[in-house]
Amino acid sequence: GPLWHLGKITFPQGNTSADSLIRQSNKNTLLKTGDRVDMAMLRSERVRIEDTLRNNGYYFFNREYITYELDTSGGKQTMNAKMVLNQPSDSVQHMPYRIGNIYVIEDYISETLGDTLHRDTVLKGDYYFIYDKKIVREKVLMEGLYFTYDKLYTKDAELKTLNRLTQFGNFKYISIDFDKARNNPGYLDGTIRLSPAKRQGFTGTGEVN
Repeated sequence: GPLWHLGKITFPQGNTSADSLIRQSNKNTLLKTGDRVDMAMLRSERVRIEDTLRNNGYYFFNREYITYELDTSGGKQTMNAKMVLNQPSDSVQHMPYRIGNIYVIEDYISETLGDTLHRDTVLKGDYYFIYDKKIVREKVLMEGLYFTYDKLYTKDAELKTLNRLTQFGNFKYISIDFDKARNNPGYLDGTIRLSPAKRQGFTGTGEVN
């Protein structure tokens, strides 16, 4: 079949903060007028926008909200691409979220999850540490936590935290989950679950190399 080339590229024209952020980021677009139309590149552009938004507080955003309207009416085997940002619903817009409370469950074992009566909760800095048996000192763990109360959620901070906690080598299972804060609109409360490895490289009084 004939080769189609990208003509005019239009970014979302809506007046929401997410639309505006996408337009501001278009200097980093992967789409260039004159390039051959490549479905893989169109998909990659959606991934780029997802990363941009998720690094600016839009925790619940994903690439499926971005669609394209492709128009070949201009002729000359040129395809204009209009990008559309779809909202979650008619009454709900995409919105950025800030970091609320962060809970770190240091000795997470699913069978004992409901047994909170025997667990201590300690507030250090921006984090609540919950444990029955302390695996790593809070001060040491905090070196691997990259979230700050009232700062915008970023995907990068989540990945850095996951990677740093993995490097400690003390946990066989690590998960980070966020939910909308119940009584604090616009904020996310996070839960970091750490399941201890059987062999401990250092104790609650030890140091990290």
